[in-house]
Amino acid sequence: PGFGQTLCWDQPLLEGYTSGFLCAGGLSAIEGWHGLLWLPAALRWIRRARPDAVLLFNHAPLLVAAQAGVLPRLGIRVFLRTEVTDAVRLRSPLLALLRDLGLRWIYRRSTMLFPISSHGRRHLEVRGVPPERICLVNYAPDTGWLEAQRRHWQPQAARLRQQLGIDPHAPVLLYAGRLAPEKDVLLIPEALARLPLQELQRLHLISVGSGPLEPEWNRRLVALLGARFHPLGF
Repeated sequence: PGFGQTLCWDQPLLEGYTSGFLCAGGLSAIEGWHGLLWLPAALRWIRRARPDAVLLFNHAPLLVAAQAGVLPRLGIRVFLRTEVTDAVRLRSPLLALLRDLGLRWIYRRSTMLFPISSHGRRHLEVRGVPPERICLVNYAPDTGWLEAQRRHWQPQAARLRQQLGIDPHAPVLLYAGRLAPEKDVLLIPEALARLPLQELQRLHLISVGSGPLEPEWNRRLVALLGARFHPLGF
């Protein structure tokens, strides 16, 4: 989401088992307080399925918290995949306290927790989750495909530089990702502006990605780097 492109899975994710969708509105339909409106429907589906455990993703914290409170009372174990860390976003002390209390409450009711990074694992450990209830589950990119891409493109680096008008010895930064507030991408032009002028005048930046901050991202980097900024989109 957020890239402005239509994406699809390369595997039939819904084959081989019973599946269903509570809503068709994407994450925005279940986030925030209005996401709690979907709790009765979710519980009805869970009661019909009678699972031994439910795997929750923490993309809609309030809805997840509500399910984490109800499911153990029904004798259903909660498995939680979490991307939460302590280094993502600055919060006021009050919001940080409320967030921390809420997360601890959810973690106590989860049988197993699956952080996606070592930062996430540390976040859980600090909050008293024992190691036997933590299982690190990293993202799993196709490293074989990535290595094949590296072998294919690396010998063409000089040609690609020439196509973009980049001197063979000029330093080049690459940003590849979504241009969204949660990525704090505007920190990059702020940091570049602090470079000594002599270094900045040699620097090129290649941008691969799109998102809601793309107009502001492009404006700031064009003002900073001029023709040495190369936005390629997504």
